[in-house]
Amino acid sequence: MKSNVLYKLSIKQEYYTTEYMLMWVEEIAKIIEPNEMLISTFSNNFMKYNAEILMEEIESVVEKAEIDLYIKTKEEHFSTYVKEEDGRVIFGLDTKEENPHIERMIEDTMCKGQGVFAFKCSTMDNFLENLDSISWYCHFEGNLKGKKITHHRNRPKEEIIDIEYNAGHSHVEAGIWFGSYHCMWFGRDFYQYISKQKLQAFSNCHENVELENDVIRIVLFKNMWDFGNPVNRNRQWDFRRSVGIDEVAHSLHGRKKKVTDPVLEILPKDEKGNNVTRFYFTSHGKNVRKSQASVERTYTHSPKGKLLHVEHRKINNEDAKDDMD
Repeated sequence: MKSNVLYKLSIKQEYYTTEYMLMWVEEIAKIIEPNEMLISTFSNNFMKYNAEILMEEIESVVEKAEIDLYIKTKEEHFSTYVKEEDGRVIFGLDTKEENPHIERMIEDTMCKGQGVFAFKCSTMDNFLENLDSISWYCHFEGNLKGKKITHHRNRPKEEIIDIEYNAGHSHVEAGIWFGSYHCMWFGRDFYQYISKQKLQAFSNCHENVELENDVIRIVLFKNMWDFGNPVNRNRQWDFRRSVGIDEVAHSLHGRKKKVTDPVLEILPKDEKGNNVTRFYFTSHGKNVRKSQASVERTYTHSPKGKLLHVEHRKINNEDAKDDMD
């Protein structure tokens, strides 16, 4: 099945300026030649693409209010939306083919310290790996081979696909994605969630390089369209497990719900603006929930991701699990 290419970029809201937005829209319009547009501050409906109206609206509101923007053709689209509570702005491009120019724009944004995280992958693979509807999945793939089935949390009688068992599933927390994609870029602001050292240490990939300004680029496998190769699926799982993608994402999601028994906690920054993260372990070093831990370790990283300090503290916990399993 033919697929488009999906690019996603999360930037810090402070860099969401008129100049920056105009640059992206102008460049994207050259690539996809849009015929329709939607501007949330102008209308809730799609209208015929008009570059003049679009530019005027961007210049008048982008730095004063939230603006959701969508420009498209029948097969391609570009969108932006603001995650104000997280201080992030999301850019997304769904295009018919890989575009080196867009990738240079992403890397330029990341290396200037404006970007938090970005990725590139197959649009269809990303869609299917995050699709829990059995009927729709079968419509596209024909069968459920290899899929784990569970029940809907709010509708217990309804069976759905458990996407947590898919190597390419995603979590969106704090205005960024936590997943395992063909190509990924990580900026300084990402290292408060997963340290730069941990990302750099990952070696089961086609490429892991450091760019300017502490940016890391990881390419899991050479050919983006080989996502179904079992070797590449295993690489996706290895990345998730090695750097703790799912644990961090679940913790962030749980933090909103005030979960009191985490496996890790992302604490407030210290007085110097350093990032502070706390993990819970058994005495043998296995990461477990707080209620089962006998040791806590608090890691302090600089904004650049450099490990500054590790504090170990024993916990008196009657339910501590200190087995080697």
